[in-house]
Formats: sequence, C-alpha cells, structure tokens
Amino acid sequence: MNEKTKKIYEYVNDNQLFSENAHVLCAVSGGADSMTLLHVLSENQELFGLSKVSAFHLNHNMRGDEADNDEKYVREYCESKAIPFYLNKLSDEEVLSANEEKLRNLRYHYLNKVSNQIGANYIATGHTLSDLAETVLLNMGRGSGLKGLSGIPALRDNIVRPLLCLSRKETEDYCKEYDIKYHIDSSNYDNQYKRNLIRNEILPLYKEAFSDLEDKLANIAGIAHEADEYLVKQATLLLNQCRTGLTSINALHMAEHDLIVVKYCIMQFLRENGIPFDSEDLNNVISLLNSTGRLQLKADYIAEHFSGQLRIYKKTVQKSIKTDVQKGVNQFSCNKKISIDLLDSYDINNLYEKYTKYNLIDYDKVIGELCLRNWENGDKFSSFRRNNTKTLKKLFNEKGFSPVEKNNQMILADDTGIIWLEGEGVSASKHVSDDTKRILVVNSIYGGNT
Repeated sequence: MNEKTKKIYEYVNDNQLFSENAHVLCAVSGGADSMTLLHVLSENQELFGLSKVSAFHLNHNMRGDEADNDEKYVREYCESKAIPFYLNKLSDEEVLSANEEKLRNLRYHYLNKVSNQIGANYIATGHTLSDLAETVLLNMGRGSGLKGLSGIPALRDNIVRPLLCLSRKETEDYCKEYDIKYHIDSSNYDNQYKRNLIRNEILPLYKEAFSDLEDKLANIAGIAHEADEYLVKQATLLLNQCRTGLTSINALHMAEHDLIVVKYCIMQFLRENGIPFDSEDLNNVISLLNSTGRLQLKADYIAEHFSGQLRIYKKTVQKSIKTDVQKGVNQFSCNKKISIDLLDSYDINNLYEKYTKYNLIDYDKVIGELCLRNWENGDKFSSFRRNNTKTLKKLFNEKGFSPVEKNNQMILADDTGIIWLEGEGVSASKHVSDDTKRILVVNSIYGGNT
C-alpha cells in the first residue's frame, strides 16, 4: 500500500464512508481525480471491503471530439480492467441552455438513475481537497453562512467522496506513479466560470502567501460543519417546542431564544414548507417575531404575526363561495355542509335542550333571500354570544385563522348582512325571543360528500 492509498484508506475509515460488501459506482470523467478514484477502489476492493466497483461516464456533448475521446478512453480503460462500464450522453436539448447548476443536476440525475438500475450502494465522486478549498472560497464570495463554509461533505445520502484528503496535485502524482493516463478538460481553463477563476487565478496567488492554504481551508470547513450541525440540532428542538401547525409557530416563545438559533429555526421552518427565501426574507421574518402585522416575501409568500402566531403562506386570490339556501342539507365546500330546518316555536323549550341556542334564528326577522357564502372584505358581525360587533377580519385574526381557514368559514346571510357565523352562531339582531313564531335551526356538518 503506497502513501496515498494509505491516506485514502484512513480517511474512508475515519469517516465511515462504506458499509461492508458495498457496491460502488464511480463517476469517471477521465481526469486525474476520477481516474485515481477508480483505480484505488478497483485495485483495492478487498482492502476497502467492497463487493464490486463499477464506472459511469457522462458525455456532456459540449466539446466535440474532445468529449468523445474522453468517453472512448474511459470505456477502453474499464474494458482492459474488466470494470463494468455505464454511459450516458446528454442530448442537444439538454445542453442547449446549460449552465453550471443545470449540468451538475444532470450529472447526479443520471448517476442516481444508473445506480438504482444496477443496485449500487454508493456513488463515489472524485472531489479532492482542492475542490473543497475552491468551494469554500466560492461560497465566501457568495456570502454563504456556516453551511456554505462547510464546503463539500465526505458523505451525504448515498454520495461518497473518498479523495477529499488528497490535493489535485496528489492525484496527478498518483496517476504518474501507476502510469495511468488522464485527460485534461479544456473547459477548466475558461475563467468565465467563477470556480475556474478561483482555481486558475485566485488560489495560486493565495498559496504564494500560505503554502498550506488547502489544509487550512479544510480545517475551517470542518469547524463550520460542526457548528452548523450543532445549530441545526438546537433549531430542531426549538421548532418542535414552538410548532403549532404545519405552517404556524408560537412566535412569542421562539423570540425568547438566542438569535442565531432562531435564525436556524426559521430557515428550517421555511425549507420544510418549501418556501424559497433569501437573507432579506429571513431577516424580515425574524423581525416580525417581535411585532404584529403582515409582510410580503418573495415568490408570492406572506408572513404574518397575530395573536402570538407566526404564519407563512402562499398568497392566493380569495375564492368566492355563494349559494342560495334551501331547506335541508346545503353543500358549502368539499368537506363542509349546513342543514337548515324551519320549525314552529310551540316547543321552544325542547329546542333549547336539543340544539344550542346560538344556532336558533327567528325566521320572521330574516329580510329577503338567504344565501350561504364565505367572508368578504368589509363584513361585520354583531354577535349574540359575545354582545359586540367586529369586522370579520379582526375576529378571524384574533382567532389566529390562516387565510385558508378564513376563506372556509361558513356564513349565512340575508339582504341585511350576516345572520349566522360558523363558530359564533346567530347575530344579535336575529336571535329568537319570547315572541318568536317560526324558528330556523342551523347545524354545521363536517365530512365528505357522502
């Protein structure tokens, strides 16, 4: 075992990258890094405890003959070593609007597709210590937080990176030592890509001042990773304590904690709900914890804080529901109905025993036609139950209703306005009295359409 193989072996063991008897699919471009990866794993399967090593090459279809030559070389190398070889070539449509992010996603898409087809346990990539250093500097320039400064993880899901302990020069030296040819991608010298600019211009200058820069950046990445993992754990605990619903949290309780933990907690909350955000959105949401109100986030999302509850939801156009009311069962929405019965008042005492008095309406006080609808801007309700008048907007906010809940509250109205409100009952002006002759009995029904 040579020095570099030993270094890789120790790194793999320290980070527990492989399970026993694993099948590993190596991503092989034909460059020094990926050829080192393929060689060290395929030639030392027993040492690493692997059952099988396979290779996958993606022809990006962007460099003409050069790309085809890379494909041919990797194929022939695998054939000479009896290594199972798998290939995919990107279509013209796939590369038409290609950028760095899209190409990266396509690579992992096809790697995972082949991995699933052949039953590989892991996908191994040839990322090196030099790639990690470039990533840390790139993310620093983007203003990334601790997660970005963590660089490239050695293990994430089924993706392993056994060469993060070697620099790019060390992989080139490894290839020379074992007489392994490798191809150089000419696009690596195109400095219009930020990573190439860092690799070709910035890192060399930086290393003139700090010769062991890559090791130092790896150390920074390790510290950032540990700090990020700790804060994620603390944020998870806090979020579980503060969660009051899928899209709501107890803002007052959360605001009592350290700002950095709160920030991580809000980021996790946003990601769990699939809400895109940037640093401005994040800071705005955090500031909302200590105040009440509503603010517009990007991508048509709304954050609001009322009655101690912070909610974030996608802005939607209110759907209007309005239907004439008939005696019997009336459909309101897919899971809500309302039943209407008209009774004489001769047995009003028995009615009070059978029904809540808040759902009894003096029918002779109804003006015009009855309709069942949801709320509209400007709606007010004079509550018999609470002996007060409020706008529905204020009443719903006090109850902590989400926009969906607000839109789904059933309202029974006549020509004068609201005469019954779901959860509140009859209005003060329409309630039964000793003089009532005919009674309208209202009942909410919850469930499906059956």
